[in-house]
Amino acid sequence: VISVASPVYQEVINFSTNLLIRCATSRRVKEKNVDLAPLSLYRHIIEYADGIEVCCRECVINPIIPLTRSIFEALLGLEYILEIPELYTQRSLSWLVGFIHDRLNMYDGLDPLSTRGQNTFKLFEEDKMTNSVPLPEPERVREQRGKLSEMLLKKNIIPVEKEYQRLRKKSKRLRDPKWYSLFTEIGSLYQLAKYLHRGGQYEILYRSWSVTSHANDLYSFFAGGTINRI
Repeated sequence: VISVASPVYQEVINFSTNLLIRCATSRRVKEKNVDLAPLSLYRHIIEYADGIEVCCRECVINPIIPLTRSIFEALLGLEYILEIPELYTQRSLSWLVGFIHDRLNMYDGLDPLSTRGQNTFKLFEEDKMTNSVPLPEPERVREQRGKLSEMLLKKNIIPVEKEYQRLRKKSKRLRDPKWYSLFTEIGSLYQLAKYLHRGGQYEILYRSWSVTSHANDLYSFFAGGTINRI
């Protein structure tokens, strides 16, 4: 079965890669940065599917589960962005704003002058593996953070950033909102799956995948995971 399925799988991956390049170079949307989200999500799906093909070819089964789980998350995001053409730009930029803030949080964690950075440096010192690992130069971190922050000042991103900050202030603990929560009442990945009529897949498949991905699956210990999981 593998000898038949693997070449077909590889052909699908190759076709998808070519399609990605065609989409990336079509430039149908004139606004800058608008297409970054769907292209990134689509590439994510292709690369993780490629990883699944390698695992199947080598009969490495259980690691396929977290790869499939991640593909499902990317699929939900991609389907949500493409669902309504009139909301394509808003939703795509919402994903981009969410990415930018996640990245800014990472930079804050590497800046010793920030509260988050001070906590990070303390954790690094207490960590038995990273206590001797050199961290990036603070000046370099602040430079990169500044460049990324400038994207939030772009004309087409400002309205999305305002919505992001509005939801963040609305949160009791100032938690960063999920990108798909912007301009909607969708508060979790489960709610997003239900909105896209994929709630059954989430309930039966995704929850089971999560158990394995978080190393809480006992069944995979027995007979290489071949026994009935139910």
